[in-house]
Amino acid sequence: METITSFEQARDYLRSFIDFEKRGFRRHFSDVVNLETIRALLTELGDPHRRFGVVHVAGTKGKGSTAALIEAALRASGYRTGLFTSPHLLSMRERIRLQGQPVTAEQIVATVNMLVPIVERLKQRPELNPPSFFELYTAMAFVAFAQAQVEIAVIETGLGGRLDATNVVSPLVTAITTVGRDHTEILGDTLAQIAHEKAGIIKPGVPLALAAQEPEAEAVILRRAEELGARVLPAPACRLAAPPAPLAPTAAHHFYGPDEPAPGGQEVVLDSAAYGPLPVHLPLPGRHQRGNLALAWATLELLRERGYGVSPRDFAAGVAGLRWPGRFEVLESAPWLVLDCAHNVPSLRALAHTLPEALEYDRLILIFGMSADKEIAESAAEIAPLADVVILTQALMPRALWASELAKTTWHLWRPTPHVAWTTREALAQARKLAGPRDCICVTGSIFVVGEALEALGLPVR
Repeated sequence: METITSFEQARDYLRSFIDFEKRGFRRHFSDVVNLETIRALLTELGDPHRRFGVVHVAGTKGKGSTAALIEAALRASGYRTGLFTSPHLLSMRERIRLQGQPVTAEQIVATVNMLVPIVERLKQRPELNPPSFFELYTAMAFVAFAQAQVEIAVIETGLGGRLDATNVVSPLVTAITTVGRDHTEILGDTLAQIAHEKAGIIKPGVPLALAAQEPEAEAVILRRAEELGARVLPAPACRLAAPPAPLAPTAAHHFYGPDEPAPGGQEVVLDSAAYGPLPVHLPLPGRHQRGNLALAWATLELLRERGYGVSPRDFAAGVAGLRWPGRFEVLESAPWLVLDCAHNVPSLRALAHTLPEALEYDRLILIFGMSADKEIAESAAEIAPLADVVILTQALMPRALWASELAKTTWHLWRPTPHVAWTTREALAQARKLAGPRDCICVTGSIFVVGEALEALGLPVR
């Protein structure tokens, strides 16, 4: 194969491999998936994942936000950091971050050129599954972190944990966010089965920070930790310093630029065993983010025991400066425009709590699209009671549920008769026509719909 010279060529090469995020997963997926391909790939690359410290984060809800909070605090403490998350909103560059910034197009091109001959050799080995997009990109993240000589990388699992491509690392600390029902066709039909997959990241003797769990999930995780001799540190209490006052819309339309501090947020107090009450400004609104913050602090407490100290001052500074795209991201006022990647029952329930707590508005104009492999009616039911105007749409990808099917499945849930738009861009334009200056437009239901909204807005990769 000829040398790849542009980011577009590199992107097209990676897209030629199976991408389960976009195509969807099938039942019994775990019967044929293993970690042998990613291990073979990393061996050929010289095992880059062994050249830096790792925090490994799994869970159903909030694992991306938790990972971002941990990385921001470590970076504020002066450590050279890497962050690997998925999926992306606008560009695959977002998945790999060095010192908080997405990798460059040039770095992607160079790493893909490194991969091409290795992939060709692996294709000649019949005992290996063909590599997937996620496996290749996971390997690329490890290469990028090793080349940048990061001291510590925070790695978010893609799906589950036990058979996730990231589960080849030897972490200093693991963390599991709240476990809920999602990807049931792959991870299992019960909370216990799903928790078993998430607990697959626990390693012998490696301490685990654990968020609050349903009893069924907690029992599975604690049993696995005990079997492996992994000490468990529960996330501490995190409470509001004062009742939050919803933000009032600005008198005139305002766009919050990428470099502008996020509006709103919440003042909270963490109950630290080592330092006592810690006041923190958390720029991410919602009670679920308080849980993510608490888990991030517990993870850092365990890291301190492994030689990576983060002071309360650096923790507060790192958290306060975080802006995490697509997670209750307020982009405009008068009317409000909020983008939130909620895509399952727990996350949409959290969004339903957060909207009236964080923002003052007259009507909620909901732009809603989902992937076909989710619990459609159950998820929509969490946000439906709040919506005054509903525009159902779909992402332009194979895994998306057609807007017509979404309408058929959820019609009975909506108070108003829903509108249907065949693209996110069209839905956004329709919402703007319908919204008054004191209304709130919220785009949610799928990370892919949120990504298409950002693209329609012309926002850069951040």
